[in-house]
Amino acid sequence: MDPSAMNPSEEGKALGMDPSGQASWEALGEETLANFPQDLIDKLKAYEDEREAEKASFIEIQNHIRGERDGILNQYYTKGYAEYEVVVDDDGEEDSKVPPRVVAPPGRRRFRNGVTVKKNQSGGGGSVRKI
Repeated sequence: MDPSAMNPSEEGKALGMDPSGQASWEALGEETLANFPQDLIDKLKAYEDEREAEKASFIEIQNHIRGERDGILNQYYTKGYAEYEVVVDDDGEEDSKVPPRVVAPPGRRRFRNGVTVKKNQSGGGGSVRKI
């Protein structure tokens, strides 16, 4: 999937964020939070705030890079370097149709100087003779 085609809710999933948009300390519930010390809850809130700030900066950088990419692509289209954009489709089905290449057997692959193989017409193996 092209990352530029993602909407903001899918970006969070791609980053491994919580899809519900709820902070981890909010998901615990009031009863559970009452059992934790206040300094730990404050640390969790600070951590969530840092994560949100990092997520926002990441999305900003990602959008900036996408904008640069689109600008370069538009220049290629206007100059005639590019005619269409290739879409990579990772289907395993297509890969299985092509058989794997067989590795050549080990050993000497060239004839040695002065040695020839004489094959007779009867099909019985060839004899090696020195010239």
